[in-house]
Amino acid sequence: DAAHNPEGAGALAAHLRAWHPERPGLLFAAMQDKDIAGMLAPLLPVVGPVVLAPMDTARAARPETIAALIEALDPARAVTLATDVPSAVASLLASHTTAVASGSIVLLGAVRSCPDVRAILR
Repeated sequence: DAAHNPEGAGALAAHLRAWHPERPGLLFAAMQDKDIAGMLAPLLPVVGPVVLAPMDTARAARPETIAALIEALDPARAVTLATDVPSAVASLLASHTTAVASGSIVLLGAVRSCPDVRAILR
């Protein structure tokens, strides 16, 4: 599941809380018609820094819009806006031993096609 709704995000947060106490970095993107705040609310307490990436679809919420939601939910949260998904993945993998991507199935498809991720999935 891409944790692309509040229930999925809650399930992912429960998994991260139980199995990843190191608070992995989060790569996040979502469609503008989704409950983005509802997805972020359970995830922010269990993740570390957040990287937002643009998606190549007109339905996608702008990273700046998501950053404003994060600022409202967690003003102290470190948020980085990436220029694209491959650079977001590379940044997270360079700085974290564990990272998670969620919020959109489209995002996960883009992540799976990144060279850094393809090398891990082999």
